[in-house]
Amino acid sequence: MDDEEEIFGVIPKHVAENNIMDVSYYISRYDGKIHVSNDFVGLLLEELKRLNLYDNTLIILIADHGESLGEHNFYFRHGYTLYDITLKVPLIIRYSKIIPKNKTIDYQVRLIDVMPTIMDILKVKNKKYKDIVGKSLMPVILGKEEFPEQYAFSDNGFIFSIRSENWKLIYIDREMIKNYPWSIFYLDDYELYDLKNDPLETENLVETEREIFLTLKKELDEYINQARFYQKKFSSEISKELGEIDEETKEKLRSLGYVQ
Repeated sequence: MDDEEEIFGVIPKHVAENNIMDVSYYISRYDGKIHVSNDFVGLLLEELKRLNLYDNTLIILIADHGESLGEHNFYFRHGYTLYDITLKVPLIIRYSKIIPKNKTIDYQVRLIDVMPTIMDILKVKNKKYKDIVGKSLMPVILGKEEFPEQYAFSDNGFIFSIRSENWKLIYIDREMIKNYPWSIFYLDDYELYDLKNDPLETENLVETEREIFLTLKKELDEYINQARFYQKKFSSEISKELGEIDEETKEKLRSLGYVQ
């Protein structure tokens, strides 16, 4: 993993150009890349229309993560925090045969809901998918059901979070990062945020909102236990498939949370 100078408080070396330290310069560059991506999506959609496939195609626009642009003293890295700036992503689904035009869902949904939604739209049924954790969004999209209260969990291997509509609890596993010098930059083991009144996640309410903290902590602990079980399982399977790999590669995989 990188040292602390490349993670917290400064523009990381892999981003910096010609020693430019003006954050607004890099944000403008980032915006430019978004515009380019938008243009290519437009070209793809125009080609589908030209081929008369547009109205017969299920189109989903989604991202795997956002990006830190200086929030919480963290610049242009998305693997070391679980604040909303990196967790919240777009989700646009178009399939004119079924999905109402301009339908908007204002509730929290999760990436794990995308696969069962696709299966529902395409009417894919198979017993081997019966244990899928996510839920199809179609009943809500079509107005057949009210949206259920549900938690969204996230982790990167050493940070774990649970998010409801209005609250977020983040946990830092210090045991997993104790050997890294940048671990000192994580000031609190737990961070609790009132997302409705503090969307930028600036005031840690762990000490003042104890009941909410304990409720979310119980749910998060269960998730962490499951996550660690599957992480060890998949880490072992990956190691067997890759065989003997060098330490540098192993370290990169650990930094991404893929192996322990």
